[in-house]
Amino acid sequence: MINLKYIEQLKKELRYDECYDYLMSFIEKENPEAYYIYATWCDKGEVVDPDMEESIKYYKLAANQGHELALKRLAEYFYELGNYCIQYAMEHIEKDTLEDKNIALRLFKGAKTKYSLAMKYGHLDACDKYFEVFDLLDKYNVR
Repeated sequence: MINLKYIEQLKKELRYDECYDYLMSFIEKENPEAYYIYATWCDKGEVVDPDMEESIKYYKLAANQGHELALKRLAEYFYELGNYCIQYAMEHIEKDTLEDKNIALRLFKGAKTKYSLAMKYGHLDACDKYFEVFDLLDKYNVR
């Protein structure tokens, strides 16, 4: 079992190498809580440098073992990314050039993928947003 107080004490004492090594010993054992902790470190830049790809990788490893907080974080993350894609697509669609429409189309498709992943990880609002993308594709005729 991971000793969270020990991890916090090591972090407080700025003994990051020991903290990292301690957690890695649990990751080697495929411990879902260790996956989650490491993902949060990567997400926030604690103990290790920030790395979103690494963060997602370890959130997924934890989520695949049923870790509830990892599932929640993945759902939120993909939902936020979907929203970002929609916002950015709308900026391009307003410019009304062929190049901008193509960029918007790729962003709309990206949003669908992100909302689909958010639904997979349990985000309740992602379903509505997923179908909203289809309405936007029709409205702006970008298929």
